[in-house]
Amino acid sequence: MDPLFKTSCNQGGNYFAPYAEASEMAKAEHNTVSGRIVSPVSGEPSGVNHVNLDFTADSATGQKEIGISSRAVASDEDTSDAVNRKPGLNTFVGRINYAFEELDKQNFSNVERLFRGVYLEEGLDELEYHRSLVGLARSLVEQKTYKKLTEAQHHLQVLRGSEWCTTSGASIIPDLDITLSRCEQELGLPIQAEARLLTLRRKSLHADEKAMCEPSDNYHADIAMVRQWQLMKKPKLALTLLQNMRAESTLRLTKERWPSSPACAAIELHECLKEVNMMLATLSGDGQI
Repeated sequence: MDPLFKTSCNQGGNYFAPYAEASEMAKAEHNTVSGRIVSPVSGEPSGVNHVNLDFTADSATGQKEIGISSRAVASDEDTSDAVNRKPGLNTFVGRINYAFEELDKQNFSNVERLFRGVYLEEGLDELEYHRSLVGLARSLVEQKTYKKLTEAQHHLQVLRGSEWCTTSGASIIPDLDITLSRCEQELGLPIQAEARLLTLRRKSLHADEKAMCEPSDNYHADIAMVRQWQLMKKPKLALTLLQNMRAESTLRLTKERWPSSPACAAIELHECLKEVNMMLATLSGDGQI
């Protein structure tokens, strides 16, 4: 996996905001957009559009893609055996979590098959469907062929329909816009990727550099922004944002502003602060500043 895009702090593709106010803000926003609420236990998700695609041979690799024409999705014997041997994989959540664990091991073609084997299943609730489809897109982006990148882009653009967006146009589905921005970067659309991350961070596309480099309430979006600016050869912006993130995190740790689960929140923020410091050291060591 490209070190620029290594999953930060938390694993498994779940949303995590290290700043105390962020999680409650995300929940409130999620519950008010178009009146849609993800149910933890439900049957067939209302309004979920299961897209049927038929991807044939990849022009770059010649590899035959798995065709999708129904909810019965093929998976190879190795994948099936691994899933059957793994305890706790008789639930959708277990299978999705296992696929994200495998994603961290960078066996992307195998992870692709795992996610294809779950995201069209009957009975997924909306949260499970979103996680599995975003996971599939991440596995496709990591393989970096044009065929897989365009498939990932298609899935994410369909999933992020207007009912799952804020009034500013950012998706509230965890990790979707970050994954889509990575996909756009790989497809040679860096300006589009940058604009998407700025919107996700609630920054105006016409803001000055000072405003753009202020930390948002979304840690992962800020980290993705840093990496995007590195790729776009904007080290000054990347450095300034990292420095501001370090200052903000240090201040919050000092003030101990933790309304709930203080020990857990502090540990998570310490981990994020450690990552920020490592990125600052790397940026300085690369001679980009």
